[in-house]
Amino acid sequence: MRFLLIIALAVTFLSSCNQQTNNTADNTNKLDEVMDQLSSVNDREAKVLEATDAGTYTYVKLDDKGKIFWAAITARQVEIGKTYAYEEGMMMKNFESKQLGKVWDSVMFIQNFSDAKAVHAASIAKSEPHQHTKTAPLGGINVEPAANGKTIAGIYDNSKALSGSKVIVRGQVVKISESIMRKNWIHIQDGTESNGNYD
Repeated sequence: MRFLLIIALAVTFLSSCNQQTNNTADNTNKLDEVMDQLSSVNDREAKVLEATDAGTYTYVKLDDKGKIFWAAITARQVEIGKTYAYEEGMMMKNFESKQLGKVWDSVMFIQNFSDAKAVHAASIAKSEPHQHTKTAPLGGINVEPAANGKTIAGIYDNSKALSGSKVIVRGQVVKISESIMRKNWIHIQDGTESNGNYD
């Protein structure tokens, strides 16, 4: 009995260690990985033909290269004739909207529904994530490094050695791009530069 208890405790301990290791790996913030995830969120595009608001949902009639279908998205304003990017969701057959008193043969429930132009911008940024998104260098910036921190030039100079590591960096915010693929992108500069990289 004691032997079985020891084995059970060992299995529990190893499982928790494995979970902790996985969580640590999942929390690693690498810009390239983030951009890969963003660009893969939306893989289709469709034009809005009709739109009807009903409580928590907006029902939209979409045209995806000739494929016409109805979809339900989180309630929001959409533009008729505008193209949106979306990720295919669950298709519900014979779906009834009690608010509208209407039954559809099928309705696709879409969670990710975004402006197609924003999606294209994210795809371009993925191909050259640092070069494409950096801002012009601003004069007069001279920020002292944080305690135990790195300069922006130092990060670029040692990018391979620092890959996968957490670093502390202090800089001046020079640009904020909000709500691009449900992310806010903050650009900083500290006055240092390495081979044209400063942002």
